[in-house]
Amino acid sequence: MINLRRDPFEKVPHESNYYAAWMVCRIFLGCPIAASVAQFLESFVDYPPRQKPASFTINRIVDGVVKKIKIDRLKEEFPFITG
Repeated sequence: MINLRRDPFEKVPHESNYYAAWMVCRIFLGCPIAASVAQFLESFVDYPPRQKPASFTINRIVDGVVKKIKIDRLKEEFPFITG
């Protein structure tokens, strides 16, 4: 985990020996965190997500822009079409 306010270029993990010591001192946190994450994921069985999460991929954005351009061209060519 990197504090971007203190290390905006993320150099500490590669250039500092203190980072390894910091990680060793906190290695014990892995098991309790894994248990908490597992408990959270099990809650999805009883309470499934209500909607699909948003996806922000470049391909999807480009497809939307191309579709909008095609619709605008059709509206210019056929002004009586609405919607």
